[in-house]
Amino acid sequence: MAFDTTVIQSNVAAKYSILSLINQQNYESVKQSGSATILGYFEGGFDEFKQKRSQLESLLFASGSFSLDQGFYRHALSSVGAQAYAECIARQGNKPIAAWIANKSADGIIAVTVKSGVTGNATVVYTVDGSAKPMNQPAPLSAGSSQTLLFARDPSKAFLIAVNAINQATQATDSAVIELPRMRNFEVASEEKIISTSLMCAAGCQGNTAGCRIMEPGKIVAPTGYAIDRNTLREVGRRTRFGPGSKNIYINWVDAFGSDGGIQSIDGQIQSCEGNSPHTQGATELTFEARAIRKFVREVVK
Repeated sequence: MAFDTTVIQSNVAAKYSILSLINQQNYESVKQSGSATILGYFEGGFDEFKQKRSQLESLLFASGSFSLDQGFYRHALSSVGAQAYAECIARQGNKPIAAWIANKSADGIIAVTVKSGVTGNATVVYTVDGSAKPMNQPAPLSAGSSQTLLFARDPSKAFLIAVNAINQATQATDSAVIELPRMRNFEVASEEKIISTSLMCAAGCQGNTAGCRIMEPGKIVAPTGYAIDRNTLREVGRRTRFGPGSKNIYINWVDAFGSDGGIQSIDGQIQSCEGNSPHTQGATELTFEARAIRKFVREVVK
């Protein structure tokens, strides 16, 4: 009997469930066949792939949604296999009824095929109960005949129906239950925070604009779960703290990275400065800011 690997959801958690199956031994073969379907993960070697996969994993952990990758892919019967299986069970057990999902369309229409499993001249009548009503009416089924019922599915709710049948010849009853969980959709969202720091440099005394130098460093630190966007680092303010102030302030910025590859902090060290007067020490304070970004997985309710 043929089985299909069926995609239950297409979202971040489902993507991770695929990527988690890839190792160093099968990476190259998957790269050749899978790079077109999961873009951005197969552009380099295996080490680069592991880093990108780790970043996706950290999103799921941070959102508390890591378990969401479970059950998004399943080893399932194809529609042809489901039909053969249902018919086999009905035939072997002389069951009055068998039912299976024959098709699911993109516009939310579900086709359920109901088939009589009795033999001879017996007729089966049946009703359908549950969360959805068929768009066409159930009709009596002669031995071996079938009918396809159409249902309009609300993807935000679970789909559950029970087909209840009776063999009019023997009064034997039977039921078949079909259930689909509600569809859940997820997306990667982000939020930002502005983080700032101040640095100061004072200089100027004894006839030397670089004399009596005092330097205070600054540091921008991302909150837990955030990473700093280095391109957003900029000066936003400058003021004289005391005396005539200072000038020609040169700063060296050093990035510190976290285990996920994101920038966790930027350390600003003043390399040099000059006072505005060679006789009176002056200090100028500079304020810098950068944007810290947190990415996380959230469920989209439609």
